[in-house]
Amino acid sequence: MIQIQNLYNLLNEEQKKNFNRTVLGAGSDVVRETIELSRLVTNPDQQEIDETEKYLQNLYRAFAGVENVEMVKRGEREVAAIKEPESGALEFTRDIGAFVGSMVGVGKAAKPLQALGAIKKAEKVAPITTKVAQTVATGEVAAQLSINPYEETLAGVIGSMIKENDGLEGDIKKYLLDPLTSSQEKTELENRLALLGEGLGLTGAVALTGKALKASATPLLNKLTEIRNRGEKATTDFINTMSGYKKLDAQQKKVALSKRKKDIAEGKVVGEGDVKALESKLDQPINLQFSQNDLLRNTNDIARRLFTPQGGRTELMHEKFLKTENTKEKWNATINHVAGNLNRAIDEVVSKTGRNKEGLLEQINKVAFSDYKNIKTAKARQAMFDSSLKSLPKEIQPFVRQMRETQDELSRLMTKTDYLTDEQKRLYQDNLGSYVRKSYRLYNQPGYKPDKSVAKDAKEYLKSEIRRNNSTLTDDEVILRAEAQYNDIIGNRKDVQNFNSSLERFDKIRREIFQGRKDIPTPIRNLLGEIDNPVEKFIHSATKLSSAVEDLKFHKDIFNDGKNIYFYSNKTGIFNTQIPQGFGQLSGQYTTPELQRYFTIGKNLGWNEADNWGGVVWRNLTLLKGISQSAKTVWSHATHVKNIAGGFQMSLANGTNPLDPKRVSETLNVLRAKTKPGEVQEFYEELAGRGILNKGVVAGDLRGLVSDLEGVAPNNVLLKILNSGINKKAQNLYIAEDDFFKINMYLGEQQYLKRLNDALPAGQRLSDEALKDEAARTVRDVLPNYDLVPEKLKELRRTPIFGRFFSFMAESVRISVNSLTRGVREVNQGKQLIGAGNSKAGGIQLERGLRRLASFTTVAGGGALALEKGSQALSGLNQEEVEAAKKFLPDYMQNSRIFVTVTPEGEPAIGNISSWDAFDFPKKPLQILVNRALSDEKYTEENFFIDAGLTILNEMVSPFLGESIIQEQLSNYFLRGGRDLDGKLITNPYPVGPQRFEEGENYFESTLDIDNLIILLSNIVKSAEPGTVSSISRYADTWDKEETRFNQDIYKEESLIKFLTGFGVQPLNKEYLENVYSFKVSDFAKKKSMRRNNLYRAIEPDMKAEDFINQYLDQNQKYYREFSKLHRLTEAAEMFDLPIFDLIQDSGFNRQDLATFIGKRRNFQPLGLTENLQLQILENSKSFDEFYDIVSDINEIDRQLSNLPVLIDNEIYKVMEEEESQPEQVFERLQKTAGGIVRGPDVPFTKENPADRINPLTGEPYQEQMSRLGFAEGGSPDYLDLAFDFIAKHEDEKLYNQMKAGENPKLQAYLPTPDDVATIGLGRTRGVTMDTTSTLNEEIPLTKKEINLVNNEAIKSIGQENFNSLNDRQKASVISLIYNVGITNFNNSKARNALIKKDYSTFKKEAFDPEIGFVKQDDKVLKGLQKRRLEEQLLFEQ
Repeated sequence: MIQIQNLYNLLNEEQKKNFNRTVLGAGSDVVRETIELSRLVTNPDQQEIDETEKYLQNLYRAFAGVENVEMVKRGEREVAAIKEPESGALEFTRDIGAFVGSMVGVGKAAKPLQALGAIKKAEKVAPITTKVAQTVATGEVAAQLSINPYEETLAGVIGSMIKENDGLEGDIKKYLLDPLTSSQEKTELENRLALLGEGLGLTGAVALTGKALKASATPLLNKLTEIRNRGEKATTDFINTMSGYKKLDAQQKKVALSKRKKDIAEGKVVGEGDVKALESKLDQPINLQFSQNDLLRNTNDIARRLFTPQGGRTELMHEKFLKTENTKEKWNATINHVAGNLNRAIDEVVSKTGRNKEGLLEQINKVAFSDYKNIKTAKARQAMFDSSLKSLPKEIQPFVRQMRETQDELSRLMTKTDYLTDEQKRLYQDNLGSYVRKSYRLYNQPGYKPDKSVAKDAKEYLKSEIRRNNSTLTDDEVILRAEAQYNDIIGNRKDVQNFNSSLERFDKIRREIFQGRKDIPTPIRNLLGEIDNPVEKFIHSATKLSSAVEDLKFHKDIFNDGKNIYFYSNKTGIFNTQIPQGFGQLSGQYTTPELQRYFTIGKNLGWNEADNWGGVVWRNLTLLKGISQSAKTVWSHATHVKNIAGGFQMSLANGTNPLDPKRVSETLNVLRAKTKPGEVQEFYEELAGRGILNKGVVAGDLRGLVSDLEGVAPNNVLLKILNSGINKKAQNLYIAEDDFFKINMYLGEQQYLKRLNDALPAGQRLSDEALKDEAARTVRDVLPNYDLVPEKLKELRRTPIFGRFFSFMAESVRISVNSLTRGVREVNQGKQLIGAGNSKAGGIQLERGLRRLASFTTVAGGGALALEKGSQALSGLNQEEVEAAKKFLPDYMQNSRIFVTVTPEGEPAIGNISSWDAFDFPKKPLQILVNRALSDEKYTEENFFIDAGLTILNEMVSPFLGESIIQEQLSNYFLRGGRDLDGKLITNPYPVGPQRFEEGENYFESTLDIDNLIILLSNIVKSAEPGTVSSISRYADTWDKEETRFNQDIYKEESLIKFLTGFGVQPLNKEYLENVYSFKVSDFAKKKSMRRNNLYRAIEPDMKAEDFINQYLDQNQKYYREFSKLHRLTEAAEMFDLPIFDLIQDSGFNRQDLATFIGKRRNFQPLGLTENLQLQILENSKSFDEFYDIVSDINEIDRQLSNLPVLIDNEIYKVMEEEESQPEQVFERLQKTAGGIVRGPDVPFTKENPADRINPLTGEPYQEQMSRLGFAEGGSPDYLDLAFDFIAKHEDEKLYNQMKAGENPKLQAYLPTPDDVATIGLGRTRGVTMDTTSTLNEEIPLTKKEINLVNNEAIKSIGQENFNSLNDRQKASVISLIYNVGITNFNNSKARNALIKKDYSTFKKEAFDPEIGFVKQDDKVLKGLQKRRLEEQLLFEQ
């Protein structure tokens, strides 16, 4: 938390503003919806509402700042809110934050805010509404928390949810208005309304399960009952509101249908259009996408953009959008083929004839881009072009003709279209010829920047023209006007992101600066960066023009589809947001705010486009993420192998044989279309137009990132790396691998569809085009396609924080569902055809569906399992041995399918199959659930659904929220204090430079340390290291070696296979298993120490007993999981005959821990209270009775927890389930009773002396234990024990904590500083050399003996009487001082003389002062000594 605060302080004001609006805003959204729901239940008066809003406004201002808080309209009143962040990505983060808040519940979501001290104080004066709101945490709350609507009521939600004749409206009216004649009637009616309540919860929260879903019914009934009890007016108002919303939705559909019918009759539109978009698939009165209720519409919009390909578009609009994008791809393929063919022809002519290339290009430029405007007829202009064309070499002529014809076709489509307004037509007619014939880099290359000489010439020309046109201007006025015109010409690059905007800019320059002149002056053409190369000019102009043409077609089509359905010429209901200019016939139309976002110019890139340093950092981190993803995919030969293997699997899973010789030959021919003019290129262009090509998800993410940022930072070095030619070649190879399987399947599906079509009666047969469309649709449905990744997931590519390769994971879910549903549909269609008497066609379709389903079940469903079981059978290992071996694998492989084999020595070796399974991601949650169900006979349907929700969240959602590769390195360094996710200090992955992160005295010292920064940079470089380089490095490490550094056997053949393919197995030889086990044991000991330290931190002055006991339970619950996990590993280690006792003992376990892991009976051993813990509890307790109660309660807790088994098989689990004694149930029960633990009857409650009581943990009287702990009658601690505790803590805090935790690490002598003496353990120096070794348990008595010697030296130095006059803490302070500085230095000091004189003020100054005290070594002040002297002074003064 301190580190996060430090990072927050580093932000500038703009970044702090966006941070507050995002993080605190998400919390305020949760609070707002909770309060609004509570108002539905409590009906506060206006005064209370005003008090609440004033309170929230002040609260938000205190934490978010006045500038970040506003009052917004919510229905008819104003409410306090934190402003939205000025970034699309941050808006998404805020939405997700609120969504997660709703799913985990109000209480948990509010904890970060509640932790703030000011809020705790504010709660005491909070109005009652805010307090009532904290109690509203049901499914109905969850239904509304994840969005921020501005106008909703419970009645409105109900009205928008119930259909016309389903009876629910009547049920509600009856419940509110009519007296119920019998209890049975009442029960039946309440049951029906409860179903409505559950429906509201399900729809609003997207996914509720079990108790949460049922809980959403109760508040609805309670609310209706309360309304009924308030009387006739309340019930009537509620019913009228509910009916009003229902009527609004019905009226909207009615108006749309009526207007549509009228438009068709008047010829304004063609066909019924997209009327189906208004129909609901969930039995609501209207599609929630167009509901009049903001709450339901916004919830639906978030869900659609998160989980569906179409996002906020309608299904028909989305299909036409995809078709438009595919047509653009076809144009691009045509343009690239034309340009490529011409370039090759030019190179061939230059090579054969030796002609000057520049001269030839100039000649082609003149022929291809001449206007011929002086020639009146089209026929004459064509003849002139044909004549000019003959002046070129014959090899070039057909390609120049093709280029000219392509360009003319696009120009014709643009100028002759009826999509344009009159102003747009004038714009195109005036400029299109000169703009297309002359292309400029300013409008085509985001990174273009004119050089200084060109800029200077342009400014001089502008000044001369200004003087010529207005001779009265002064020189200064001329300069200023020229500068303004220059800036108008250069302008904002964001204004020329598409063809229309760049053409508008060109028109403005020509009309306003050059008074409509057709020809742009040479200095200005140079400034604009005129492109002379005819091929390059053609590519730029034709690509932009084709995109503009298709966009205009799309806008016209969807305008026709949506006119008076969801596009209106005037504001109508929820259609109140206007579409800006630039979208053809849609411009100026009104639609919903959700749809309007698809018709805005430019992308909202959030912090990626910020101009401040925060934006620069964010942008570069995003690009580093892209480079690291590129390095681990397209730059890894092993990933290419895996990509090809995935293509094979996905093809086979759909019943397609990708190795069919004929199709393989044809597919490879298509992939080489670049060099094959004619039919092959035409077929390639056809495939592009059908959405078959260039749709790979990995490459889609990488290319999308470049597209996002090249307009923001075109000259960024990292962006240039991603956009480099060599990187594009690697991407293109990856794309070609994807395209191979798509083309192959397309050809196979065409063959099958043609056979099916030929078997149909003549009147039912489809056209060739329809067959091709269906084949393409099948490929799109069952193979990954980046166009179909949900838009919110695509946006994650723009943030450096989230996810790694989330797009493929999302697509694996979609194609799995589609493969199954398509197979089922084909089977049903086949049966229907057979039933209709068409046995041949029905048989073909039935066979295709069955083959798809069988293939999917075998390859996707059971392929990995079959390989796992088959390899296991061949290996000769039984299931117990395999399960034992899996325990030694990394955590990420625990739920994976594995390949099992044995080494030549007969030891197991295991490989990960799941990472090669393209369907593993959607299958894994089901695999886990099935395993649970099969292992438990009493596994119920309710168990399944509850587990399903949790498992899917954990296994499927967490990868999307997981850190990116780059972000993990940054989090390790800045957020985790130089440690990785396992808590280990980060190291340098390369052998050069500093090797391990050094922890400084504070956060900034560690973070800014040069060596540490080098380690961070090294890890970032490693993250961006090409996968092939990493593979070579790993393979090189195995050369001439028999074992890895972890004693894992190396087999040369296996290493070579792993290097070449990426697939390998891990030999689990005994030496390696011993290393793994020792590491796990050591890791467990560290975690136990951490749990104990957390208990120490929980002890504070005036602590509540209940709080400490809850912390004790929480730490033990986490410790139980770790304890059980190590026991399961120990059980596996026993199966492999590992020397467990020796390994555990060597890892520093104390005897008590060692005993729990050896032997037959293995129950949980709780953390317990060490004597030092008891001492701290006693010191911080209000009374001895309170201390005794805490210890007694924990004794009872330990007694119950110690009965928990740690190795639970099915039989034990069933018994525990029947007795309700499962670990989770025990901990939950104890948590609920914390502070009131039920004790046995033998616990005394008499008034005897507390010190005479028996310590329930040790079994001895407290009096004896108190004496050993150093408590005398007066309760003060023994000074020697106190001195030992103080010295141990300040000599080596890490060892001190290990001592408290009962650990026994091995120790080696060291030099605290280069000029110091050899030291070991807790600061001992007597008799120590650099060769001295020891253990902590050996050092403790030696250190105590050393302290006794120092004690005797102190008494001798100042005299027994003077020493006795000191209290125990002063004695301990003096002993610590002498222990640290040495008796000789002390005897020669003024501090000793002052102590003898009992001049304690002078003693403290001479001993502890940070300037003149014992704080120097070699005349240099050391911060460590200053800190220790301060602590000794504090001890002396207590």
